[in-house]
Amino acid sequence: GALVLGQPADTGTASALIGWSFLFLAIPAVAEVYRRLGGFAADDTKRRAATRTVIVGFVGGFLVLATSLRTIDRSAEKEILWSRKSFDIVPQESLLLTRDPVHLALSADGERPDVDVVWVEDPATLVSRHPNRVVHAPPVRPGERMSGEFLSEVVGLNHGQRPVLVDPGFFFDVEQRLALLGDRWRAVPHGLAYRLVGKEDLILEQDAIAMKSLWDDIDLNQSSPPSPLRDGKTVAGYYSRSLLQAASLYVDLALEHSAERDFLMLLTLDEANHSLAALGLAQLLHRQHAFGQAIATLEQYARESDDGAWLAYRFLGHTYLAVDQLDQAIPALETALRLLPPEAAPERDTIQGRLDRTRKRLARQAESS
Repeated sequence: GALVLGQPADTGTASALIGWSFLFLAIPAVAEVYRRLGGFAADDTKRRAATRTVIVGFVGGFLVLATSLRTIDRSAEKEILWSRKSFDIVPQESLLLTRDPVHLALSADGERPDVDVVWVEDPATLVSRHPNRVVHAPPVRPGERMSGEFLSEVVGLNHGQRPVLVDPGFFFDVEQRLALLGDRWRAVPHGLAYRLVGKEDLILEQDAIAMKSLWDDIDLNQSSPPSPLRDGKTVAGYYSRSLLQAASLYVDLALEHSAERDFLMLLTLDEANHSLAALGLAQLLHRQHAFGQAIATLEQYARESDDGAWLAYRFLGHTYLAVDQLDQAIPALETALRLLPPEAAPERDTIQGRLDRTRKRLARQAESS
């Protein structure tokens, strides 16, 4: 039902269904009004008045249909490929922690019998599908939900015995992710999913190169309507978010070649956050002291409309300062300050201080020349 009707948080679908419910009740009501107003009477005046009422009712119904059809119609979805991509590619004998109901449905339908799917919304799924396998987990009290801390224990009990992965829907819940990873685990990109490994586990560049092949048959610009099953994102937006996260994780894992590859790929995607992708690439170039290339990347791709664009403009300002181009640094820092969101208010004084110092330096240079 959720694939067709959405979820409770899907306000667009809810509004459409309310409209259709109104229409369902309104049609018989309009017919009754027509009868009572004399729609079947011999008097032409009464009949015309009743007919006008019915026309107004059906015009209203047509408007409900016209405005809600796009919301209800999910035909633009390419089946559930966007979801099963993080299901099909998990390694053999894996344990998949997911909040995606599609994964649970695929497992219940008998797909990937080698994989145990734990739906994080229901402790009853902490069981193996195979009689010779066990999903190791702490005891669960009746009515207890699986928190990030609880799932971190599940990872610990199964790590080293089988691959443990988490799906994007759970991973991008920041609070849950931080609780899950704690100070024991880190996430390694595995296509659209994330494999959980110990802090001391060695991750090699060739592992990241192998993971890149998992994206090869995905249409990263696929058109679709937003869906609550993808956190309100289109398929292309959903893929782009995962690719950006993968690139950022590669930076943290010191796999810079793979990070650079993914940042470059993101800059070719229509729905990617170009500002954050350009920022990531520019930071890698900055480490290589390729300041000119870093500046050119940010100047070309940073967009004020992107979420987090202030970060890109702040770094652009800092990079201009690194090459002593004060007159170029000032507008970049001013843009960063203007785009600063309320939640980043503590950064305001820092950026303003850097901006004031840069203006004073520029003024001194002008006086001495």
